[in-house]
Amino acid sequence: MTEASRSPEEEAARLQGLLDNGLISQDEYDTLMISKGLVASTAQNTSSGTIAQDGSVAAGEKGFAAGSISPKAEQNIISGNNNLVANFIDLHWPKNEEERRKEEDEERHEQEKKNLRRQLASYLKWMLAEHGTIELRGIKRDGQQVVSLDLETVYVPLAAVHGVNQHEHFELDRVLQQGQHLVITGGPGCGKTTVLQHIAYTLCLAIINNVPILAKNKLGLNLYRPIDEQQFVYDEKISIDDKLGQHKEKITLPLPIYVPLSLYNRYYKELPAGAHAKQKNLASFINNYLIERQASFNLPESFFQSLLQHDHAVILLLDGLDEVPGEKERSRVRAAIEDLVKAREKIRVVVTCRSAAYKERTAIGRGFSQIQVLPLGQSHLNDMVRHGYSAIHIDNIQKAKNDAENLLRSIDKLEEQRRHRSGDEFKTLVDSPLMVRLLLVVHYSERCLPEQRAELYEVAVMNMLYPDYGMDNEVLEHIGRLIGGSEKKHRDLSQYIAFQMHIKGDKQGREISEDGLREILSKNTDYAELCEDFIQLTRLRGTLMEERFGIYRFIHLAFQEFLVARYLSEVLRTEEKIAVFFQDERIADSWWREVVLLTIGYLSIDSSSAASILIQQLAGIGEESAEKMNKLAPAIQVASAGLAWSALSDWPEAPTKLKEVIPKRFLEIFHNDTLFPNYTNRIVAGNLLGKLGDPRFHPDFWHLPDEELFGFIEISEGKFVFGGDKNENTLLRQDIWLDTFYINRYPVTVAQFRAFINDSKHLPSSAINLNSIANHPVNLTNWYDVIAYIDWINQKIENSDALPNNIKSLLIDHGYKFFLPSEAEWEKAARGRDGRLYPWGYEQPETAYANFYETKLGTTSPVGCFPDGESPYGLLDCAGNVWEWTRNLADETDILHPDSFSISNKMKNGASGFHVLRGGSFKDSSLYLACTCRGRSFPDYQFENRGFRLALIKQELL
Repeated sequence: MTEASRSPEEEAARLQGLLDNGLISQDEYDTLMISKGLVASTAQNTSSGTIAQDGSVAAGEKGFAAGSISPKAEQNIISGNNNLVANFIDLHWPKNEEERRKEEDEERHEQEKKNLRRQLASYLKWMLAEHGTIELRGIKRDGQQVVSLDLETVYVPLAAVHGVNQHEHFELDRVLQQGQHLVITGGPGCGKTTVLQHIAYTLCLAIINNVPILAKNKLGLNLYRPIDEQQFVYDEKISIDDKLGQHKEKITLPLPIYVPLSLYNRYYKELPAGAHAKQKNLASFINNYLIERQASFNLPESFFQSLLQHDHAVILLLDGLDEVPGEKERSRVRAAIEDLVKAREKIRVVVTCRSAAYKERTAIGRGFSQIQVLPLGQSHLNDMVRHGYSAIHIDNIQKAKNDAENLLRSIDKLEEQRRHRSGDEFKTLVDSPLMVRLLLVVHYSERCLPEQRAELYEVAVMNMLYPDYGMDNEVLEHIGRLIGGSEKKHRDLSQYIAFQMHIKGDKQGREISEDGLREILSKNTDYAELCEDFIQLTRLRGTLMEERFGIYRFIHLAFQEFLVARYLSEVLRTEEKIAVFFQDERIADSWWREVVLLTIGYLSIDSSSAASILIQQLAGIGEESAEKMNKLAPAIQVASAGLAWSALSDWPEAPTKLKEVIPKRFLEIFHNDTLFPNYTNRIVAGNLLGKLGDPRFHPDFWHLPDEELFGFIEISEGKFVFGGDKNENTLLRQDIWLDTFYINRYPVTVAQFRAFINDSKHLPSSAINLNSIANHPVNLTNWYDVIAYIDWINQKIENSDALPNNIKSLLIDHGYKFFLPSEAEWEKAARGRDGRLYPWGYEQPETAYANFYETKLGTTSPVGCFPDGESPYGLLDCAGNVWEWTRNLADETDILHPDSFSISNKMKNGASGFHVLRGGSFKDSSLYLACTCRGRSFPDYQFENRGFRLALIKQELL
């Protein structure tokens, strides 16, 4: 039974079944009941339940009740006869204009308002239809190859973090609480556009049905009921007292306006050379886009322009900043967004952009907050699969439950097998909504799942290319069942188009005009005669491509990338040719990253040998490959070897030897000084090391350095020059004797601290410690985090039966313990015995020596990226990166014997006062890099540039 053939009572019963079986939530049930007209449109849900009007059925506290919508309520929807719609009409005509029109002809003016309400209602209904469904291709149901799923049935609000305060997680159903100006970023297929769909759909549904509570429940918009008013008022960041002072009487939800930014970019480029500046701005395009090109509802040409003059009247949903080709054009579009909000500071704007593209000139200023969508968590994955199958098996709730649980078990098994093979290098395969949709298509059709991405795309593509039996008969008669008579021909044609588009680069490769498509296909004799059939089919129901306003693009960039990978594998054929193709500068371009990984993955489906050879070619393993590699630019070498390593994590059956050789090869590149005349490429390489599993650190020993004594360096007893010319940041120069101690080559890393948090369940002062790249120094630590870590690592060491003999001897036979260095110990390790000012000598700091303010990174860097800044004893990152805690108080007179600093005293008694930090950080000027410079902080303070380094100190000295 199709949805259209069900009676209202049957549809209400179906939705109740989904709710009772846990396949949708109460909020989703409420929204679906409203959207399908099964409750009164004029109901306003408050905390005490639904208020029934116009003869509809009321519900209790749980939500909305099923019932027949009254004729009057239905007419109100069609006519736009409600307070929320009327509010936009009032904004369109200022008060003086309203009065003038009434005086001239009140009856005509009322008719104009009535017409405008109808036209706006048509816009709202069009928006509901446009954004209320998600297409799932490749599942044959009711004779249709493309299944439209209710957005509210399948939508799952994912978790996200702020770009700055990454420790603050929140669900995206509260996204509009995060600020007026937002940029939602994330990886490919993470659901950025779907978030905008959800915002648009929910607001339109709330406005047209006069149910503002939906905006609060589904989007996080705060609604207040002032003491002297019965109606809700949209939260405008104004206090309740101020609201009462304004005597607001009307509900004012913002009207959603959805705009693809790639269309604005094309509009801008097509303007004549002498176009007026006003024509070029984003506001003019929005009006043009809605009135002339899309929403033809006879609304006045000035309607949207007038609403844009009222900050709270609209919310702009600007999709796909990353889909604007090329950094120069993205920068121009970014500037247009900034100009728009410059004149309208309180207008709500939500922009989406791929994380990889949101940097440098693309990043938006003007107070925009970045919201990063997180990878799928288990609960989100479960909900997404269950919601998906409940929408696929729309009339069979039990089958929906059974298939969903079967798929979830298959995913668990798949991920566990991959985790077992990959160990610490494990990367979740199913980490985005796009992957879930692919899994639904493949599982529904194949009843089992492949084990890697490329194979998953391969099966999904073939399923999506099956014929649509519901197509127009005349078209079926003309083009036959499939393009070229087979799915394979259709697939090969699609991959040829994908390659010809992708080769044009990020700036021009995302979309193609119809003339451009014809030109590409006409040049290939195998596909020239299929051109018109392909275009006609794509226009009619979509293929792997979609058509809009004469412009063609793949339904998701991920499909284009996979098809390019398949084309290269099938056409270039030899691994050497593929490697040469990629290493001709493309491999360092993020535009080609996914293609490289998917090419290796695709080759591995049928030939482990072919995939292995390509990986070795890209990594420069083997004499001939290494010779070719050495001739490439440093950035190409880093990117090539890094992608070779990345590909292993998505290849479950990769040879063990390859998994051992590739990380070592990459580490050779990282330590090759001739490749890195400056720090930039080494930091890129270091970040890749951190993301892929830095072999400098030992995962079986709490990620301590994988070298003798866990990276602790002996600082032998003797005198050294301490201090300098006394000032507020430096103690007086003197010769000091220190007993032998040991100190680590690197600051404590994120991976080391994460191991502590995961094992001890300690609640850190900031969870950002856990979100950074694994081999960066941990930061945002306060004194108590540091002491807790030290207490934990000492316990781990004492209880371990697997310690190397040399470290065991130091700890057990000689009585050393893990702790912080004193500031004197830290200074000796950093500057040596000779009194030099900096770890590297007396030369003034340069960007080759350290990560400090002038380096312009603005954040931490992987440990060990500045070998030129090494101390005489071999310590790295003593200058810059992060300040390092010591065990001294700032006002202690005896710097050699700081008292009351035992672990037990610090934790139990909590000595107060400033603590000394050393070394400077990425935020500080060169002044603070001197080995003599003392920083200071209260023990409970946390800043984004505070870390620490471990020392081994004889217990009697603590």
